Amino acid sequence: PTRRSSDLLHGVEERRLFFCPHAVDNERFMAQAEAATRQAAEWKAELGIPLSQKVVLFAGKFEAKKRPRDLVAAFRAAGLKDVTLLFVGNGEQEEALRKDAAGDPAIVFAPFQNQTAMPRTYLLGDLFVLPSYGSGETWGLAVNEAMCMGRPVIVSDHVGCAQDLVQPHRNGLVFPASNVPALAAALREAFADT
Repeated sequence: PTRRSSDLLHGVEERRLFFCPHAVDNERFMAQAEAATRQAAEWKAELGIPLSQKVVLFAGKFEAKKRPRDLVAAFRAAGLKDVTLLFVGNGEQEEALRKDAAGDPAIVFAPFQNQTAMPRTYLLGDLFVLPSYGSGETWGLAVNEAMCMGRPVIVSDHVGCAQDLVQPHRNGLVFPASNVPALAAALREAFADT
């Protein structure tokens, strides 16, 4: 049978399309904000990060598509003063990531956190970074979560939400994926006024 053009959307039959937004439960996150703020300060002290230090946060799986090793290289190249890079999570690149960070007291690791601890995790950070590369980061829900907690973000242009959520110089910055010097420059820009 022939299909009418109204039954197709970019070559896909309309009956095969389902509305499934990439979103988080903002109310759940915001309801925890007050308690999570106190918990974040306590956790920062437990991790040995001086309370006066700013924190760049990466929270997620340590896997190739998320490019956490690019963040280590960019953080070191940025030469930021009084800023700590905190990695929260685990994954296949953990050993290599720890080797990349070895000997740098400004790079700290924390284990994977359950979803219930994520408001505290985002509030510990002053800036959330997701430097993913490739087509695998179709959205990046962690960006929604960080922004829900009022945190600015830096994302690569391969992160699916970059175009829809990040408004450069208002709530974050976007850099070309896998471009470590551009990520370093974005980190410097993010902390230029602090």
